[in-house]
Amino acid sequence: MAKYFLHVKVFSRGKGSRVTRAAAYRAGERIRDERTSEVYNYSGREDVLHKEIVLASEPAPPRKIRSPPTNGACLAATYPS
Repeated sequence: MAKYFLHVKVFSRGKGSRVTRAAAYRAGERIRDERTSEVYNYSGREDVLHKEIVLASEPAPPRKIRSPPTNGACLAATYPS
């Protein structure tokens, strides 16, 4: 039986986080934030052993329904009044 592990971290611009800075740090790369024109350069990191970008081999088929897939989750969620 296969076991899977997923770790998700939420970045919020409202709290001062920058996704581009976090991505540059984790990959050990130099990335320019197109929104703010800031450059984050972590290319000097030596502790990044492996980095790669994985893309789908085939594009996803076009959707016939435009509603996002999260609609079902939104309908099932309970919100305070």
